[in-house]
Amino acid sequence: MKKLALGIMFFMFIWFLAYATARAADVIFHNANQFTLNWDLVTTDLDGDPLTGVTYEVWMANALTDPTKTNPAIVAQPTTNSAVITIGVKGRYFVGVRSVWDGLYSEINWGDLPDLQTVPVFGVRFAVPPKVPDGLSK
Repeated sequence: MKKLALGIMFFMFIWFLAYATARAADVIFHNANQFTLNWDLVTTDLDGDPLTGVTYEVWMANALTDPTKTNPAIVAQPTTNSAVITIGVKGRYFVGVRSVWDGLYSEINWGDLPDLQTVPVFGVRFAVPPKVPDGLSK
């Protein structure tokens, strides 16, 4: 019974790893250490009633260490539909935004969720190219 349980846990781990890797492979990662993220203003609640005073939270999750976005971090809290984000650590990141009104929060709209985007799914990576080879000789 123990071997069966361990086998199932191993299979689930391999499946999860394959799923996370395949999902990240479909995402277009744009290279930048600073970028502007834009979104549509939220002017109504889920029932369609008008709202004013909506603010936002911009979230980021490391695509390699947190592919399921279970431990994302808030990186900005703008009051408009745009935020300039600076990445200080090299890596690949998922970015998302949620709206906030009167203590109520929407779900996070992550850039890698195809059903919520009008552009191809995306993420952001901060990477620098390798050094130029030197010491050429013949």
